[in-house]
Amino acid sequence: MIKKLSASLIILALFTTVAAFGQNMVKQNLAGIATIDFPAEPGESAIPNGFGKFFKLVESTQNYIAVVINIDTAKVNIRSSADLDLFYSGVVEGAADSTQNRRRIYTKQIMAGKYKGVEFKYLDESTARKFTTYQRIVYLDATLLMYSFNVYDDQHAMNAERDRFLNSFTITKTTAKQL
Repeated sequence: MIKKLSASLIILALFTTVAAFGQNMVKQNLAGIATIDFPAEPGESAIPNGFGKFFKLVESTQNYIAVVINIDTAKVNIRSSADLDLFYSGVVEGAADSTQNRRRIYTKQIMAGKYKGVEFKYLDESTARKFTTYQRIVYLDATLLMYSFNVYDDQHAMNAERDRFLNSFTITKTTAKQL
């Protein structure tokens, strides 16, 4: 009887944990182009001069961030896959800038649905508490969509949470254009 009760309590605890983990998910709309799931309501702020929006959820050991940046196509002209690669390279170099005490760990191409994007990881030692950023970027409809998971002290225990957040990004606009 005690073994049955213990097994029942363990199963109940597992289901309660799963239910609690998923109950507060907030699907954030990113400019009508895509969505991403935050574990709670993120703070929202406008980027100055109408350049876009910034969404951020801060927790004690990690941050969840999504940024929508309107690209001025008069200044940035992306017409080919080579132009897109060059644009992505510039974004990665700017984010993981070694002169800002950041060290890039890797960069790799990803697919967001049928669209080409980039994922990169960098260690940021510019503050007293170092953190690791896992960031993905996708350019669609003259808009740069950036979403990242930042974890302090690169805690491997957060890998599942990182993957859940980054993999929740979904292109919702069926007519989106990349080039």
